[in-house]
Amino acid sequence: MKNVHPTFAKRQAFGKAISKEISDYFSEPGRRRTGDWRLWHKTIVLMTLLVATYITLVWYHTELSIVVAIGLCLLMSFIKASIGFNVMHDANHKAYAANKRVNYIAGLSLNLLGANAFLWKIKHNECHHPYTNLVGHDEDVSAPLMRFHKEQPRRWYHRLQFLYWPFMYGLLYFGWIYVTDFRKYFRRRVEQHGFVIPPAEHALFWVSKAVYVMVFVVLPLQYVPLWTFLIAYAGILFACGLFIALVFQLAHVVEEVAQPTVAPQMEEEHIYHQVITTANFGTRSRILRWCCGGLTHQIEHHIVPHVSHIHYPALSRRVRSVCAAFGVPYHTTTLWSHLRHLYAMGR
Repeated sequence: MKNVHPTFAKRQAFGKAISKEISDYFSEPGRRRTGDWRLWHKTIVLMTLLVATYITLVWYHTELSIVVAIGLCLLMSFIKASIGFNVMHDANHKAYAANKRVNYIAGLSLNLLGANAFLWKIKHNECHHPYTNLVGHDEDVSAPLMRFHKEQPRRWYHRLQFLYWPFMYGLLYFGWIYVTDFRKYFRRRVEQHGFVIPPAEHALFWVSKAVYVMVFVVLPLQYVPLWTFLIAYAGILFACGLFIALVFQLAHVVEEVAQPTVAPQMEEEHIYHQVITTANFGTRSRILRWCCGGLTHQIEHHIVPHVSHIHYPALSRRVRSVCAAFGVPYHTTTLWSHLRHLYAMGR
């Protein structure tokens, strides 16, 4: 449905119970909604690893075996994605620190990685979170050659999407840097939502794009042979895009979650909508949780997006208990559920 910005029902008993549990959690002395030493520690580790792998691949690549070089390229892919999940994501949700300037600076880590923080906040904070899984509003359920949602038209090639999805997901990061950011910038629109770009953000957009190209393309080409660079750079972008896409797709594009139809007035309250349209995954793996910045707990993130991910595991126990008391499904999913969903949407 076009030109309709949905509104949700007023908060009801379920939403009030969830809010009370969250308030009780943060009522304990010394507990803040933002990050703490754990988040700062992750930032230092990830940034140090990024610099170290960059230096090694650019200036010491001749001393590396092919296996080690491939391993370092894959490591750089995961480091970049993890910086996005841990540092950028919390910061651009104003959850990294209590200080607004610190959040803004930490959020610019996305610009360092080639994308644009201002445009991402429009897409993610103002479109994805308010209108999760609503076609025409949430860009995360829309992608070229893919059918994620039952409300989207079905084409003949969608029958094959459960086979070609890795290729499409792998192109995400490249397309983000060099295509979709520019499309949003010139169109001033994300799905049906228009926006205005402040003058300072205009300058930052072009400067940061230029800096990224200089650091990650032009400078390496001064030391790395052309074809070696192209293969390594393409591999890094592809692996990073695949990792990013899977983390976000497992949250909303799976069998278990709801896919509501857009209406001017949605029947459910917003917190309930977030719970039924979102799923957690891999919550028992500390390594996965560390790398993904707590986004394995997507339900908690969608309920309280302005809270740092370091609190999600503790909050999940409270949210799960409320869901059980009200008979609301609390979804946990797997990669196989996503693949089955792709197959079903294609058929």
